Amino acid sequence: MSLLHHARTGCPSDVLVIGPHTMVTPQNFTPAQSRAFGRVVGDILSDEETLATRIGRYLSSKPENIDRVVFSFIPALFSTLWSQDEMERFVRFFLLCDPSLHRELAKILLVHPSFFVFFSSIQSLATEILERENPSVDELLDLFLSHSYFIPSSLRSILRQVQDPISLFTQCFLNQILENPALYGLVKPKTRKVFPTEYNIEKVRDLVDQLKSKNSIQVIPENVSRDICDFSLYFFKSDIDIISEIGQLTIDLPTADSVYPIKINILSSDVSPTPQPSPPSIEKILRDLVIHLDLSFAKPTILETLDSALVLHAGPSKIEQELHLDEFKQMKRMLNAPDEVGYYINLLREAYEQRMKDRNETLKNSSSTEIFRVQMIQCSQEEAFLVKSIQTLLICEWIEEGDLEQVETDKELLCKDNAAFQQLYLNLVDSVVSFLAKKKYQMTHEQIAPYVFENVMNILTLDVYQSYHPEFVELDEKIRKYIEENSENLIALNSPGPLKIFQTDPSLLDLASEHLLEGFNAKTLMKMTDDIDHAISALINVLSFQGYCEIGADHILPMTLILCAKANPPHFCSIANYLEHFLLMMSEYSPVPQSLEYHSTVIRTASAYFLKELGKKGKKCLGRSLGFSCSHD
Repeated sequence: MSLLHHARTGCPSDVLVIGPHTMVTPQNFTPAQSRAFGRVVGDILSDEETLATRIGRYLSSKPENIDRVVFSFIPALFSTLWSQDEMERFVRFFLLCDPSLHRELAKILLVHPSFFVFFSSIQSLATEILERENPSVDELLDLFLSHSYFIPSSLRSILRQVQDPISLFTQCFLNQILENPALYGLVKPKTRKVFPTEYNIEKVRDLVDQLKSKNSIQVIPENVSRDICDFSLYFFKSDIDIISEIGQLTIDLPTADSVYPIKINILSSDVSPTPQPSPPSIEKILRDLVIHLDLSFAKPTILETLDSALVLHAGPSKIEQELHLDEFKQMKRMLNAPDEVGYYINLLREAYEQRMKDRNETLKNSSSTEIFRVQMIQCSQEEAFLVKSIQTLLICEWIEEGDLEQVETDKELLCKDNAAFQQLYLNLVDSVVSFLAKKKYQMTHEQIAPYVFENVMNILTLDVYQSYHPEFVELDEKIRKYIEENSENLIALNSPGPLKIFQTDPSLLDLASEHLLEGFNAKTLMKMTDDIDHAISALINVLSFQGYCEIGADHILPMTLILCAKANPPHFCSIANYLEHFLLMMSEYSPVPQSLEYHSTVIRTASAYFLKELGKKGKKCLGRSLGFSCSHD
């Protein structure tokens, strides 16, 4: 997100790789460092007001680190706001912060999966509004109002507790969404337009009143009840630097660019502190050790067994296990627990059986499991969206460097000489690879190809191709006239076996016909292939619903011919050659999935069939003269 906000400034930061990180403690992270950082984090988490004060002080001295604080450090402190409990703690922190920070802190909520659910629910409609010549924010606000039940409870809670909710909503949330609609997922990632910032304040007032008065759909797990919070938080190297400065630590800082688990022990702010809190479970500490150490060789006592297993343990997690063993020894002394190994085996077994009982009861009486499952899906979708957004933005930056100007200059050559087109295409893909290397971002040639191809084909549209091939335009009209005169006969000739259902009930072709006509009226190749694929897939689905389970390649061509006879699309010959020239003759880095390429091949073959049928009526075999393989009888 930091990259997305600053890429347009001319000084973008390095691109973070979105994906899984190892949870193994770095080798140079000592137990003393872990405990020191844990004390600082535990201290600031136990009091949101202290945290707000220290964050404000830190950003006053280092405002250049605002994105790192907003998109990394604070989400890590609040466990990425995964539960309602963490979300409520963040809202309290937000309200305690200096109002000058509210606009930046609001971005944490705008990129949260709960907001992503809301934006996804209206993305297609919002994109439609934005793509109009004069997009109306008032229409967008009406859309927000009609889908307000998806707007997260976090925003509602904030609006209920501030003195001027309308001002906060417009400045911290609405204006940011209008200025960066593609950034937050309100519209599709490749959309470059933005909304105007003029709107009817009365519509804003209606929306805010609605949000304050009603609750939203629950999309994150409920609160987790606990008196003592004993858990680990995970921080990046830059977050550790922030912790050190906030806590004024004088210890040596770790140097590895990795993920650092910090164990935290704090009192929950939602309950009254108990005079003598129960100590951490010795069984839990032992369980952590059993999971990570090889205890195949038992010794007379539990400590001897664990010590010997730790000696044999290798790898970067050894320091972490040493910390766990120290905790276990301290807990054992405090509880005066016995030395016999059998005692601890029974302890683990009994605790496991109790956990299973509790877990089964929870699964029976709660919807938590379903919420977690949905939340994981939401997070996966948002991750894919963020990756797509980053890649789209970088490709747009590459375009601004001017490499696509050669496509404009050599239009005629590229439309007539396939070898020249393929060479230019490969050169452009290599150019993007070099550009991304400078940005320290990696994408494979196969990942880059669709972006390059789409932007090239936005220049080499069907209209441009037809302007250099008038002979195909002439054939388009002949094919269309032939289909119009012989539609019923063509459907009858190509309706063997299960395909007779289309002859009996032509309405089954309606949806596929709509998709096909959209594709043949499109001006760019990517739109054509998508709609053609949707059309043929719709026919396959119709046959599947009618009970025909095995739809093979032998059915695809006659089925497509029936569809073409029903829809009689324009530009048939031009599109067939357009697809062949720019897509089907591609030697490397195909920009579309195999299904789209295959269905494009079917359209080319269908064009050849119609040209051959024209030849049978006493005209020249135009299909053969144009190099088509007319193998369909």
